[in-house]
Amino acid sequence: MSLTNVSANRVANGTLTKYSFPSSTLGGLTANVNVFVPGTASAASPAPVLFYLAGLTCTEDTAAQKAGMFNAAAKEGIALVFPDTSPRGAGVEGEDDDWQLGTGGSRRGGLMKRTEGVEGSWAGLAREHVAALYLYAVDRCS
Repeated sequence: MSLTNVSANRVANGTLTKYSFPSSTLGGLTANVNVFVPGTASAASPAPVLFYLAGLTCTEDTAAQKAGMFNAAAKEGIALVFPDTSPRGAGVEGEDDDWQLGTGGSRRGGLMKRTEGVEGSWAGLAREHVAALYLYAVDRCS
């Protein structure tokens, strides 16, 4: 996996870095992720990692900007990962017609419930996305 460092900022005695990368799990779409590493972490003393999966229509920036987690994470020596959990720019017909199912709308397992009875390309994409989210966030973060 090839990571592109988009930006890095010091916060709460640590560093928040935004990365961009082509995600094989999301079919080659570009994915973004924010990673907070506390100042106490090192190769000799790695930090435990907490993945924060933001909600409907959120991006990798939502929790990083609004959750207020950095001071507590730095104090406890915990690294934070904030992935953008939705595919964006998949090119599916009608992608931007509905904020709940379109670009940036396919968040978490709740998407499966919203797609019951949905016909066509969205139903398959939604179910595939829930499976891909598991692989992306839990299995390999790729």
